[in-house]
Amino acid sequence: MAMTLSVTRLRMQRIPALTPGQIIEQVSSELYKDFSRVTMFATIFVGQFDPATGKLIYANAGHSPVIYCPSDGRALTIGADSEPMGILPHTTTVERTLYLSRYDLLIVGSDGLYEVHNEKEEQFGLNRLVTAVAALRHETPKELSNKLFAMLEDFNAGRYQEDDRTVLILKPTK
Repeated sequence: MAMTLSVTRLRMQRIPALTPGQIIEQVSSELYKDFSRVTMFATIFVGQFDPATGKLIYANAGHSPVIYCPSDGRALTIGADSEPMGILPHTTTVERTLYLSRYDLLIVGSDGLYEVHNEKEEQFGLNRLVTAVAALRHETPKELSNKLFAMLEDFNAGRYQEDDRTVLILKPTK
């Protein structure tokens, strides 16, 4: 993860005008040689958001969960458009555009958000996560993340945390 983050940051600093798809293409190409030798890969969601227009241009290389919840609609997952980085010498990533309106919600998280297990070894799962996000969508990002993490902790019932739980919340207010 550290190597992926380092290479991604370096690419973005060197050439700041790269699009999300170009960032993924360059980083994946650079990581391919090392990752393919040790059978590793990395998933990534890269987006460029313009708060003035609500336009989000993004590319998703194998990353989940990505949840989109319109302010007046049903929460849904946004699937990956290509394989994770480091699997192929050149990625097949596709750039997409999404317009976020006032109070729409986009959540990008780590798989630790839904791979949490309870005492019965049941997984929290993506469906429960999407349902939780839909129920909490009217909260502020801080309140939403606090309540979501509390929900995961309750489900986990104090058991060992198997994986990181990271979340990025984008919720335009204008």
